[in-house]
This record gives sequence, C-alpha cells and structure tokens, in this order.
Amino acid sequence: MRQESIVTLLLFYIIVFGGCAQNSTGTAICGDGAKNGQEVCDGENLGDAVCTDLGFYGGTLACDAQCQFNTSGCVGRCGDNIVQGSADEQCDGSVLAGATCQQLGYHGGVLACTATCTFDETDCAASGRCGDGTLDTDNEDCDGAIPDNITCNTLGHYGGSLACTEACTFDISGCERCGDGILQSDRQEACDQSQLGTNTCASLGLPAGTLTCKSTCQYETANCNVLSQNGTPGEDRALDAAMTADHQLILVGATSGGLDGEAALGLSDGFVTRVNPATGARLWTHLMGTTGADEANSVALDAAGNIYVTGTTGGALPGFTSV
Repeated sequence: MRQESIVTLLLFYIIVFGGCAQNSTGTAICGDGAKNGQEVCDGENLGDAVCTDLGFYGGTLACDAQCQFNTSGCVGRCGDNIVQGSADEQCDGSVLAGATCQQLGYHGGVLACTATCTFDETDCAASGRCGDGTLDTDNEDCDGAIPDNITCNTLGHYGGSLACTEACTFDISGCERCGDGILQSDRQEACDQSQLGTNTCASLGLPAGTLTCKSTCQYETANCNVLSQNGTPGEDRALDAAMTADHQLILVGATSGGLDGEAALGLSDGFVTRVNPATGARLWTHLMGTTGADEANSVALDAAGNIYVTGTTGGALPGFTSV
C-alpha cells in the first residue's frame, strides 16, 4: 500500500510541474516566448504566421504586448478603400477608380464592388450590353442577328449581304453601294473613290487639273483648273473673259507694257489674248490702242467664232478720228 501511494504522488508532481509554459496557477504567461492558450503569438514567436496569412498583400507582421498580432507593419488589403491594381483589385469598397457600367460595355446601370474587391456588375447587366443577344434599339443597330426589316437596300444601298459588327453596328462591307470602290455605272455612279473610269478634267471639257470623286459618287471638278500669271513689269488688268466653242479662253484687259513680246503703243493698251485653259499657255496676244491710255473692257463671241471687244481709248485709233 505505501509503495502505491508513492507512485501516485510522483505522477501528481509530474503533471503539476512538467509544463514550462504555465505559471503555478496553470495559466499561459504572455511574454515568455512560448505561444500557449489564447495567445496567437508571443514575442518573436509568430508561429510561422505572415501578413499574407491575414489577408494583407505584404509587409512585416509583429506581436503586441497582449500576445495578439500587430498588423501595423502589414501593407495593402482588400477592404482598405484603396484600389491596388498590382494585387488585381478592380475596386475597393466605394472606390471604383473611375469605372462605370458604360466603360465596361453596358448601356447603363450602377456599378458596385464585391467583398473580394472585384466589380459587381449585377445592376449593369440589367441595362444590357452589346453582345448579349438582345437588341437595344436605343444603343444598337443589331446584336448578333440583323433585324428582319433591315437589309442593304433599306439602308440605301444597291443590295448585297448585311452583317453585324462586334460593336453592334451594321457592317455594310458586303453591300453593293456608292463608296465600295467599285464603279457601278448602271447605278448612275460617275465614279467611286479612286475609280474614275476613263474620264479626266480635259475629257470633261474642263481645264487641266486633278479629277476626283465625291462621296456621292459624282465627279469633283473643283481641282480642274490651272493657275497662270500673265503680265508686264508695269500695271496690267484682265477685265473680261469668254470661252470659245473648242474650249479656248479669250481674255481682254489693259496693259502698260509690251505684253507677250508685243510692242507697247501708248501709256496703256487694250489687249486680247487667247489661252489654252488646260495648260495656261497663251496661244496669241494682240495689243490695240493709241498713244494715250486705252483698255479693253469686255468681250463676246458669235457662233462663227468672231471676237467682239469693247473698251475705252485716250485718243483716235488708227484709221479713226477722235470725237
């Protein structure tokens, strides 16, 4: 009996005094470097825990005087109202970084943020978006399929196959139309983009220049012109013009010098000159006048090609008497 009591007493001492992390009352001691009981850490003993274990993106974890984690050295986490793109956050709380439903491709709605810092597009989706297969006529021409009542012809084109782009707008590249770069004379197109047929400014009876095509597939002749400068060192004026049947230009005016090699007759002389408008070249020039101041004011042509000039003189023309 005595031997059994001694064994029991020894076992009791082992149980009471065997634990080094507890005080004499059996409770954990914060600060002894051993993590026990309700302690999550003790001093530098963090139990291998790091900031990322607690939801942070980085930093240095520490232990406070109550043997609880001190996260003041941890940085960044979902829920701090700072959008951290490097951590793949789209948003954080009420901070959406300027994003809207429209920027995400929806037609409207109010964008929100989930608890995991990703966009909550629930309200956006209720407004629809291009690509959802539902036609929103206020914002889309089409959505996948082409509406039954819409064809190339109803859009003002000649025919062909209409399609829908990824942006939910009509793709008219398959429609035969003005602007497709194909000259379709049977559709009353004179031209189509760079396709001008065989015509030029000259073949249309216009001065030389560059013939182009309007968006209406009709010729643009604004550049069918030639800039040419004529004159003498003195004062010269072109006062009138007329076009001959063969598209030559007759100019009249006044010159104070020997124009085109013609000898000056007086203070100023009337002139008549024939010009090729396609090149600007002067085909011939004739001066007329007196020893005074003269000018040719206007010109007209008859069906036979005769040229009629009127003007003023400062004296008697050759063979005439001044009145």
